[in-house]
Amino acid sequence: MCIRDRSDFVSLLDVKQIMSLGLVCRSFHRIFSKEYIQLAIRLGNLEAPLRYLFWIQQAPYVNIEKRFRLKLKLSSIFDSVYLKLLENEAAYPELDRIRMSIRKDVCRTYDDPKILKAEWQQKMENILSCLAQVYNEVGYCQGMSFLAGEIIYVVEEEELAFWLFAGIMEKHHLDLLFKNGLPAAHLHMHILSSLLEMHLPALDLHLRKLNSGWSMFTSKLIMTLCSSYIPLELLQFIYDVFFMDGWIGLYKIILSFLGYLQITLCGMDLAGISEFFRGFKNKTTHKEIREILRNAVRIHLRKDAIEKGIDSFFRTEAEKLLKNQPDAVFAEWIKSSGHIIEKHVGLMNCLTAQYNKDIEHFHKKLVLVEAQLVNANGKQIQI
Repeated sequence: MCIRDRSDFVSLLDVKQIMSLGLVCRSFHRIFSKEYIQLAIRLGNLEAPLRYLFWIQQAPYVNIEKRFRLKLKLSSIFDSVYLKLLENEAAYPELDRIRMSIRKDVCRTYDDPKILKAEWQQKMENILSCLAQVYNEVGYCQGMSFLAGEIIYVVEEEELAFWLFAGIMEKHHLDLLFKNGLPAAHLHMHILSSLLEMHLPALDLHLRKLNSGWSMFTSKLIMTLCSSYIPLELLQFIYDVFFMDGWIGLYKIILSFLGYLQITLCGMDLAGISEFFRGFKNKTTHKEIREILRNAVRIHLRKDAIEKGIDSFFRTEAEKLLKNQPDAVFAEWIKSSGHIIEKHVGLMNCLTAQYNKDIEHFHKKLVLVEAQLVNANGKQIQI
């Protein structure tokens, strides 16, 4: 194998080997160890025995547990928050409906025999119903079952899976992704679409010719965190990166994923693309995932490009609300969505006021010119 760059070198090593090098070679540990471990994880080289500990490290839930403990008024440190939530289900009658929805989604979503076992379905129901209690504003959303299924698949222990889910949810603001109205989902889809237009122009042009857009990909990829297209046993490598690098890491993987399929997709119509992805999940191999991860490492996302996507999203949302929403609803939306939207609305109002002044000034100038023309007897007028 020809080693062209650092990622080629690290792809030959797994995380345990890099840690061993750090132990036996002081200079390697001081200069390269942490950086190379992170790169090895991004390349899919985290071994299964270490993944359990790595995910716990990436989902700090100690403070979350303290907050839940206060909310449930548990005085003893020996009282289990999770067991208390399971006991409290009788106080939440809507949890019966949530459990029914979870049961339906699991059967529709997964074809892995391990997850479809009654024992695993029960674990998912317990975890998601407990999360619905502590995140009342979120409740349950279908996309949550994808993340819960993968966490249980890897760690197996039910209570730990619950805390990992809660930790990741707060670390990467997944509550905004899953809550009513899906506010963060629309933002991430908008940013991702703008990045895809920039990085995959050939596929972008092809979709435009088909009178389609990136939403046919981005909605599923964002809401399911890639679970809709990647099988459970391979999805863990994607989540290693997402848990560590957050949304930037996931953007890169999605760009690499669609870039890997770009030539194939450009030769299909919409029906062909839909049929292709319908069976893609069962055909994906470990080798393909490794290639997608390797290409993702080489993608550079410019900070200004992402900021531009965020800026255009909020500007578009502000324009919609100014046009369609009553003042009271609009004020409440601003309050709940943060100061950034207010900034853009204020900018638009300033621009509108300036345009009105310009029009008024121009109108006065026209009146003055007309008066001068009448009195000038054909003399040249300077405007």
